[in-house]
Amino acid sequence: KIHGEYNMVKEDEKLTYNIAIIGGGITGACAASTLLSLIKKTEQNNEVKIRIDLFDQGRSGVGGRSSHRIRKIKEEELVVLRWDHGCQFFRADTPRFQKLVREWIKDGIVEEWKGTFVRDENNDDDNNNDTLVDFFGLPSQPPFYVGVDGMNALQKHLLSINTTTTTNNNNDDNILRVYEGQRVSNVQRCSNNTTKWTLYGTTGEAAYHDAKESIAQIAVAQPLGRTTEYDAVIT
Repeated sequence: KIHGEYNMVKEDEKLTYNIAIIGGGITGACAASTLLSLIKKTEQNNEVKIRIDLFDQGRSGVGGRSSHRIRKIKEEELVVLRWDHGCQFFRADTPRFQKLVREWIKDGIVEEWKGTFVRDENNDDDNNNDTLVDFFGLPSQPPFYVGVDGMNALQKHLLSINTTTTTNNNNDDNILRVYEGQRVSNVQRCSNNTTKWTLYGTTGEAAYHDAKESIAQIAVAQPLGRTTEYDAVIT
């Protein structure tokens, strides 16, 4: 969903348009990547400056439902556990998406997963022994795809161009700025300008979904991002 009106304001003799994206999952990353592509096509028009701020509350960085976790067991031996915390693979069933996947494979971001899927011979669901054991809707036909080095590799790739990652509200001129560890809890119209929006939320430990209740209860929502006047908010 996009909330906003296309009213730009002059800043340093340029028209500046501020866009906020809430969520660093695949949808938020694709939205940011699409906007960056459009900006590149019109970058010769130096009369317009577009700034994009993306906010993500994940403890392990961007990824959303395709997050990837790393846990060190023994620091001195570099023993780690790694696993995909949410979505474990995806499919490409349309020509348009298949074209994108081929590009991602070429770039080394995605690869085909040729895992072995087994059937529970003892399963007798409705007397149908051909029922595939599958609790999350596993398709029966490949190909299946995964992110190289974790399912969040795709989001990181899509957000890697012209990006600054931060946990602070520092003001700079990067086209895309990713705010990790920040939870947007409220979006309000600016009191002095009804066509713009202000984002409020928490940062640090209180922003994580699994924060202790004692920490979450005392957290005070503050304005987030590079500006308190966003022209559009994508959620």
